[in-house]
Amino acid sequence: MTKKDYLEKHIPHRINLLITYRERFSKLTSDKRELIRDFHRCSKDISMLMVRFLLGELGVNLREGNEDISEKKQLGKYAKRLYIRTVIQEPIYNDILEVLKAANRAVAHMEEKDVNHSIVTDLDDKILFNAITYTEEKIKTHIYSTKNEYDIAMNISDNNMHRERLKL
Repeated sequence: MTKKDYLEKHIPHRINLLITYRERFSKLTSDKRELIRDFHRCSKDISMLMVRFLLGELGVNLREGNEDISEKKQLGKYAKRLYIRTVIQEPIYNDILEVLKAANRAVAHMEEKDVNHSIVTDLDDKILFNAITYTEEKIKTHIYSTKNEYDIAMNISDNNMHRERLKL
């Protein structure tokens, strides 16, 4: 994959998967979410998986069954390392950890015994929204050279999801 493809196709596609849940569902009531329950649940799950994937691109890993993050040896081809000590010092570190646990274990599990995280109700979404925002910000600073480079990539026709047209 070329650097151009990585920055203009690979990462923007995953960013859209990451942020869609926050952007489309954060202002909806529980009743409205229930009307589009399948989209809601799919979007929520994929956002959790993208937090794991994108932080992994930056070298942050939570191995299944572990209680704390570790350094991943392999980075995304064009990424700068996000150091574990930096993540652990974040005020929302516990939120990030909860989302990584969910992405490792509970996404798409139907049995209560398989759910080992605290993102259960709509009120708990703040945890996920914090992790989404954190991940997006770290992608801007650790993969793209400038915020402007990120903005340009996200506004390429294939990457612009035209969310303003949706009436959700």
